[in-house]
Amino acid sequence: LNRTAIDADHEFEARHGRKIAEVFAKEGEEHFRDLERSLLLDLLDLPQIVLATGGGAVLHPEFRGKLGGRFTIWLHAPLPLLAQRIDGSDRPSLTEDAGLRELEIVLEKRKTLYQHVATQTINADQPLPQIVDTIAARWHDRLNWRNER
Repeated sequence: LNRTAIDADHEFEARHGRKIAEVFAKEGEEHFRDLERSLLLDLLDLPQIVLATGGGAVLHPEFRGKLGGRFTIWLHAPLPLLAQRIDGSDRPSLTEDAGLRELEIVLEKRKTLYQHVATQTINADQPLPQIVDTIAARWHDRLNWRNER
C-alpha cells in the first residue's frame, strides 16, 4: 500500500509508558477513552498511514467524523474466533460478563457504528495473508476507481 503502518494500541502504550490494562485498572475506562480519543485524533493527522485501531475507536464521535471520506475497513470475524484470539491476553474486561458473552454484548453495542464508518467489510475468518491480499486488492480498486473519475 506504500503507507506507514501504525497500531494505535502500541502507540498508546509507547506514548503513555503503560499497558492499556493498567490504565483501565488504575484510572478506569472513561479516562482510558479520553486518552485514546486524543491519540487517535493525533494519528489521523499523520500523512500516508494505515491505522489499526482498537475496537473501541468507533465510540468517539469526533473520531468517527474524521473518518468520513477515508478508506476504512471493518475486519469482521465470528465471535468464537474473536474469543479465541483474545483468550489469555491482558485485554481489560468491558462488561460484567466474560468470554463469548462479553463479546456478544460489546458487538451488539458497536456493530452499527462499525457498519457506519466502514467503507469496506472484510471477513477476518481466513488466514492473514489472504486478509492482506483482500485489503490490497480493494485499496487498488479504490485507487483505480478514483483515477477513472
